Amino acid sequence: MNQKGFTLIELLVVVAIIGVLATVGVLAFQGFMERAKINSTKSQHKTVVNYIQTEFQRCSLGEDYLTYKKWQSTGNEWNIIETSVLCSADADIHAQSIDDHFEAEGFANPFGYGRAVERVNVDMDPTSPGFTNIFCVSDKQCKIKTHIHGYRFWTDMVTKE
Repeated sequence: MNQKGFTLIELLVVVAIIGVLATVGVLAFQGFMERAKINSTKSQHKTVVNYIQTEFQRCSLGEDYLTYKKWQSTGNEWNIIETSVLCSADADIHAQSIDDHFEAEGFANPFGYGRAVERVNVDMDPTSPGFTNIFCVSDKQCKIKTHIHGYRFWTDMVTKE
């Protein structure tokens, strides 16, 4: 008798191989996603530091005002407006506006915990991965600290001349 088909053992071996390949693929994808979130957080930290340095530099080059974006409610809807801050204002006033600016620009936490950038009143570590705190240690200097992942943090100081 000539049989055409697969035996139960052959089918079970194929299903087991597919299961192993799927498991390896899912684990590799999860690692890839975690690395992508970490890299995005590092990139956002650099963007925040560079933006603050650039804005403060504009003041030292003779600008009178700096313009920032922010969300504003107009009754039933929200719109992005521009606000101006005197260059002579202390760094913390600018940090408040920079906090609003990054929210208006759509910066989001890569790890999905809400806002990415926040001005804080006390020098503290950001609570969750992806958060960046701006704390002004004086009228002229701000500390930017980002929670990268686990117990890793990046810290930079920016000075307003």
